[in-house]
Formats: sequence, C-alpha cells, structure tokens
Amino acid sequence: PRRVWDAALVAASPIVIFQIFTNFDALATAFATGALLAWARRKPVLAGTLIGLGVAAKLYPLLLLIPLAVLAVPTGKVREVGKTAIAAVLMGLAVLVVREALPHIRRVRG
Repeated sequence: PRRVWDAALVAASPIVIFQIFTNFDALATAFATGALLAWARRKPVLAGTLIGLGVAAKLYPLLLLIPLAVLAVPTGKVREVGKTAIAAVLMGLAVLVVREALPHIRRVRG
C-alpha cells in the first residue's frame, strides 16, 4: 500500500479511539477484519482464532464461516475451512471457559 499513513491517520482519529472504548462493535470488527486478512494470506488457523475472539465480543464474526464454507467446495479448500472452523470453536470455548472461571477464581482467592 502506498498511502499507509492515510490509514494510520484515520485509525488514530480521536473519534475512532473514543468509539473503541465505548462500543464493542469496533473490537468485533477489528477481529473480523483481521480474520479476513489472515484468510487472504492463507493462514486458516489464525483466521479461525480471530473469528473466535470476535465472537467473544459480538456474534456476527461467526457469520464469516458461511461464505467460506460455501466457497470451500468449488475452490477445493474444504480442509482449510475445517481448520478455520475448528480454531474458531476452540477459541470461542477458551474465552467462554476463562470468562466463566474468573469469578470463581476471584472468589476462592478473595
């Protein structure tokens, strides 16, 4: 990309920074965008991991698996989509376990 600094200026905008800390949509969107970038760079496990983290913030990043699954058969990427889906489920479960375990750990330590 030629104009990387333009993207950096937009990302560093005070409005964007304020929005990140007041709404979890930005976090889920960042994870979903990272997942698409990882998929484009042929890193299916990283894509699935980022989808799983995005699902921890909002549910809609999970919807990225639908077009990947639909396009998997004609493009011959069924195994890669499977890796992505498994990584997404495992990361989603890991976040869920940590989220549920933290209050109990705090209570025991408390």
